[in-house]
Amino acid sequence: MNRASHSEMEFFHRRAIRQLSIKEREIYLFIIKKENQLVDIAISENHYLQLMKENPPFKAAAAHFLLDEVAIKQLMDEAQTKVDRFIEKSCNQRKWINYSNYNNKSNYNYFFVY
Repeated sequence: MNRASHSEMEFFHRRAIRQLSIKEREIYLFIIKKENQLVDIAISENHYLQLMKENPPFKAAAAHFLLDEVAIKQLMDEAQTKVDRFIEKSCNQRKWINYSNYNNKSNYNYFFVY
């Protein structure tokens, strides 16, 4: 995979999430939100792991979406695989095109094409 900047990765990640089915997207975003909430609360890496054990996002998602944890885990794994593949494909297909005016050396314009 070609190296991508942080902002490019965020852009590809948002696009990848939009490619998911509605059910996958809702569950994926719910779990990510719960994980981020635990990150915000945690004061250390070990504390985060402890919070994950005490308040597992998959368990919360199972209760919220009225599914069992195994189904949530399977759906999340499939969604994450789709997101990862989309991002990898997008990174490999992206191309920067230089549209600078070569007569004016101080004018450099690059456009991102995907």
